[in-house]
Amino acid sequence: MKFTKMNGLGNDYIFINADEETITDPSYAAIKLSDRHKGIGGDGIVLIGKAKKADFSMRIFNSDGSEGKMCGNALRCLGKFVYEKGLTEKKELTVDTLSGIKKVKIRAIDGMVQCARAWIGKGTKGHENGIFERQILSLGKPYNCFCVSVGNPHCVIFVDRYDDDIMIIGRDISENKEFFPDRTNVEFVLKDLSDNILTVRVYERGSGETLACGTGASAAFFTANVLGLVGDRAVVRLPGGDLECSFDADKEIVIDGRVEKNFEGEI
Repeated sequence: MKFTKMNGLGNDYIFINADEETITDPSYAAIKLSDRHKGIGGDGIVLIGKAKKADFSMRIFNSDGSEGKMCGNALRCLGKFVYEKGLTEKKELTVDTLSGIKKVKIRAIDGMVQCARAWIGKGTKGHENGIFERQILSLGKPYNCFCVSVGNPHCVIFVDRYDDDIMIIGRDISENKEFFPDRTNVEFVLKDLSDNILTVRVYERGSGETLACGTGASAAFFTANVLGLVGDRAVVRLPGGDLECSFDADKEIVIDGRVEKNFEGEI
């Protein structure tokens, strides 16, 4: 099976052309291939295929085998993959995901894509269960959580600092079945906001902490904007690098940043 390893600010996925390769059990494949010691290594796998109502389709399977609804950085990397592979000549694409049809715009120089922009959709205050702000206990301490949806569920928490157990708390809240029956992604945002810059760390459901998360950055940006902490444009500073977040004229969240190909091969 041929594959291409790509990343958006360190949020790395294994991309597979599903029209050329046959994967009968993508959940099993995601677990095996994402293993950083015995496999290729990554936060999950992305299957790219044909679509009836869009230019391409995208399915995402996290490193634990669970299927994700959407991934902003994978969406941006997909634009680079299909353009550089010669699967399209378009620089503006539509992609069918489990969260609906999304738009991607790439910037190419001499046939190589270095940056890509993705339209995530409109943020929504609250999860499927309708909650927005709620206090949740973790490790005996209450946390004020803002629950939002940007095509997938997120829980945004503002903190004074990053303690050593921050990702343990992230996992505990993510897997709190009382509030989140299908689990949730968790964003920790430092409170010292300045110059429309958000410093964010993300616990992704199904993957754990990742160096970057496009929808997580979108959720943090949307929440901070709703609370009046940032304007309609901000830089989200993630461990893997900076992601520019903004609203378009229709109030859709747009993310923009670098995309890279790590390597490609056969396994």
